[in-house]
Amino acid sequence: MHIDPAFDDIRPYTDEEVPVVIQRLIEKPSFTKLLKYVFPERQIETIFEELRQVNSVHQLQKLFIRKLVRSLIRQSISALTYEGFDNLQSDTAYLFVSNHRDIILDPALLNVLLFEHGFETSHIAIGNNLLFSRLVSDLMKLNKSFVVQRDLGRHEMYRHRQHLSAYIRYVITQLKEHVWIAQGNGRSKDGNDRTQTALLKLFYISGQDDFVNNLLPLHITPMSISYEYDPCDVEKARESYIRACTGTYTKAPDEDKKSMIRGITEPKGRVHLSLGRPLAEELEQLADITNKNERFRKLALMIDQQIHKGYRLWPNNYIAADWLQASDANKAFYTQEEKAAFEDYLFSRIAQTNISRDELLPYLLQIYANPLFNRQSYC
Repeated sequence: MHIDPAFDDIRPYTDEEVPVVIQRLIEKPSFTKLLKYVFPERQIETIFEELRQVNSVHQLQKLFIRKLVRSLIRQSISALTYEGFDNLQSDTAYLFVSNHRDIILDPALLNVLLFEHGFETSHIAIGNNLLFSRLVSDLMKLNKSFVVQRDLGRHEMYRHRQHLSAYIRYVITQLKEHVWIAQGNGRSKDGNDRTQTALLKLFYISGQDDFVNNLLPLHITPMSISYEYDPCDVEKARESYIRACTGTYTKAPDEDKKSMIRGITEPKGRVHLSLGRPLAEELEQLADITNKNERFRKLALMIDQQIHKGYRLWPNNYIAADWLQASDANKAFYTQEEKAAFEDYLFSRIAQTNISRDELLPYLLQIYANPLFNRQSYC
């Protein structure tokens, strides 16, 4: 993989850099610890020897990353299902705009499934706040991650957004490779997934044509991912609660690291990934709207509609909705045993915090109920 040097400040590693970075990882005790967790049945020196033979990003993903993610799936996901890959053409690169539940697994699962369906893997947009160590940075950039800066001043951010936009367009139209990006800034904290118009404006600004012809070549494709259990649910609920009480929230220094580890290792139950239809006719429908902000607003709603309709709903979603609404309207979708088990689960999560059950429970329920509410809004 070769990338224009103009993007050296944000790009992933190239093929030429792979052997050096792999050797650097091999020398890190923390990498050895990770390998022992992911591949408990294998000899570390055997893995190291295999890694030393890798000389390209594609080879690394084929021989190592795919096995790593599949091992994580076996350890923490009871069933992985998917749909929509028949919407993709083998000779087309896509911009996947996705709801965001887990820091690592959302794009990792997409890439494994792309690979197993015969497609090239995607470049992954990741915030610089998540590159909190050299180990994590190396692993992410070996796996096609490019950097989105979160902490720049106004003028620097404007230039960075232009740079990001140009990179995304370059990857799709010149490298002919896919891009994955979350529909908003960071993970959804309440399960209410909404596409930010600022993101769509980011896609637009690198084009040299009108609204439709700027966006059509990017082949924007909505993606939704549904977890039966969110490993970081209580942390997200706690953040929402504190924001509601104080108007602000400050992360602990190691919070992102803990969320990343928890998302990878803790049980998620069943997981479903759904790819929607690439937006083409939808863009054409917006061509006659003269107000630019209105066009972006309607495009965001079109993306949201596909994401919401792509949800796989679990008993937990229906139980949470009924609990929030003091209703039994959805009782046909769960058993009393499932309800009791989910109640025990939520109470055990709340017990991990110093917030009372009555105060935190509504925020925790929203995480599971909002996907159902969003899906029902189209019925």
